[in-house]
Amino acid sequence: MFVLMLGACAPKNDLDLLSVEGMHEDVDYLENSLKKNHPGLYWHSSQEEVELAFEQLRAAIEQPLSEPEFLQEVGKLNAVIKCVHSDIRPSETYYKWITDSSYYIPIGVGFYNGKYHVTFNASGLK
Repeated sequence: MFVLMLGACAPKNDLDLLSVEGMHEDVDYLENSLKKNHPGLYWHSSQEEVELAFEQLRAAIEQPLSEPEFLQEVGKLNAVIKCVHSDIRPSETYYKWITDSSYYIPIGVGFYNGKYHVTFNASGLK
């Protein structure tokens, strides 16, 4: 399982942009952590495919991004690693903004086998 926790470059709200340097540091940290700690990093994809995915991620980060944009880019790694125990989560600051937002729909949705499925219900979370 991997969880990316954004620290130093976490935004105050959805309009703040993350620095390119900070996002690259996060990607480096994630890659090093996965290589050191993930027991099945290359079970479903070859080492070359995983390394290419990280290269593509770095190349996609060429300008400041909002946290949701960054998480969307980082989330593409899950499609390569294919580990159902891996997850990408927002920073605490952004999560608080999401849950305090009047636009928050308290469910998680995944797309599997051509259909959308509710993956969790967070309506009871505060």
